[in-house]
Amino acid sequence: MCSNGYSMKYLLLFVFTTTCLYNTIVAQSGMLDKNFGNNGKLDPGYLDIYGVARTALIQNDGKILLVGQTFYTNDIVMARYLKKGEIDSSFGKNGVYQNYNAGGYAEGNPIAALQKDGKIVVAGTVVSGNNTSYPTVSRYLPNGSIDSSFGKNGVSYRVFNSKEVQAEAIAIQPDNKIVIVGNYRLPNRSVGIMRYTSNGKVDTTFGENHTGVFQILLNKNGDAFWTVVIQPDGKIIAGGVTAGIDPGLDFVMLRTTVDGRPDSTFGRNGVVTTDFCNNDDRGESIALQPDGKIIFAGQVHCGNNYNFGIGRYLPDGRLDSSFGTKGKVITDFSGYDDYATSIAIELNGKIVAGGVSFLSSNTSSGNFALAQYKTNGTLDSSFGNNGTTITDFHGLQDWGYDAALQKDGKIILCGFANTQLHTGFALARYKDDECLINNNCVDTQLKLTSARILSLAPNPVKNILSLSFNSQIQMRWHITISSVYGKVYKNLDWNTSSSLNTKQIDVSFLPTGIYMLNVYTADECYSSKFLKD
Repeated sequence: MCSNGYSMKYLLLFVFTTTCLYNTIVAQSGMLDKNFGNNGKLDPGYLDIYGVARTALIQNDGKILLVGQTFYTNDIVMARYLKKGEIDSSFGKNGVYQNYNAGGYAEGNPIAALQKDGKIVVAGTVVSGNNTSYPTVSRYLPNGSIDSSFGKNGVSYRVFNSKEVQAEAIAIQPDNKIVIVGNYRLPNRSVGIMRYTSNGKVDTTFGENHTGVFQILLNKNGDAFWTVVIQPDGKIIAGGVTAGIDPGLDFVMLRTTVDGRPDSTFGRNGVVTTDFCNNDDRGESIALQPDGKIIFAGQVHCGNNYNFGIGRYLPDGRLDSSFGTKGKVITDFSGYDDYATSIAIELNGKIVAGGVSFLSSNTSSGNFALAQYKTNGTLDSSFGNNGTTITDFHGLQDWGYDAALQKDGKIILCGFANTQLHTGFALARYKDDECLINNNCVDTQLKLTSARILSLAPNPVKNILSLSFNSQIQMRWHITISSVYGKVYKNLDWNTSSSLNTKQIDVSFLPTGIYMLNVYTADECYSSKFLKD
């Protein structure tokens, strides 16, 4: 990052050292983390849960929480693991919690979310007789027990103005209000957004006529929502699929204002649709970049097969032409069907899509699949096999549903896998560009001379970054803080002396991410990465 006034010998040292160590460290990016579980994998033989994990959550202490549902009975079930994959016996009953009354049926992403206080909120649907279904929201304490202060005995039941509606995905606002998206089956295939207060009651400040619900029919031929996110300004983006003007289906996003009305500043009357290949395209997962751009991933039918499809959008809903081809990226793993079910943004700005890839036309050939993209949408060749990686458990059908990112840069993907005995929870963890997270690509405390060394702490940092100079001579420095791509966020000057050799720098205004601190003299430079938490 240092170039202004940086002497050639230090520039060559920095580039050579960084390049060599970087290539050595990230050569295993995208490979299974052998220090986790059984050579990087946890399968149904490890934990006897007959069901599917649909959402992976990383708790503040680094523990991994999987939330899903059992097969046939459709109960909510959760399992928690320690950092190396061991089951956490302090959670629920021997690491597992199962709720028979909270409605376990939900297919979206995510179906669960964490509050700031560690409580777990889960969306589901209770299916009763006469083809009637009731959306539910349930909340649990951090130890896995039901939170009786929420709703009625921990569960809130609510019908979206219909007895034929299913809750699919969930998001939590900064004020702990809970947003649910759902799909109506009758009287028409419309979609809905509903908001609850933090105690599990319908939020009457939201939706049509203060009902707590906003319902819309985007297309007379039917719509479905599968994912929802909350922008920092409180606006809500829900996404899924709608019947397009071509013969197939299209990605669709709806953005609402804080109170649940369509946001007229987004797309056309709050709605954005995207067609990839004039065929069936299904949006599955939305993620927000720190700069306000929106990433939407799913599966697109191009040629004879489905492939990963990703679109990136500007904050007003227009496709971002700097990403992929006119804002869209299509990835084919091996010539057969590939379904992207989740999307995540890494701290270094790279994009990870997770899902399933089939190795043949046999429906039992599905495996966990990950693809990693650079910020411009091209596959990251340093990851896996030229940007993609596939994981098989037992030679039977496996399906990845949700990818999540740990603070140390590792990637996890959860879903289900099959053994010869049954189908159940499955989880894999992968190495990634950890040197960017751990700041170990290179010894960045470069000596400016043998007696002058700079250092910074803490790393990660929340508010104040402390820059120290371990010499008592007088020096004049120019300091910049920039993104890893060169965008400068802060400029300041610093004069050191025998009594002033520590500089406190306020970085509280920076979004979470990786940044460069660059310090210049007339002919030397110090450069170091740090993580804003």
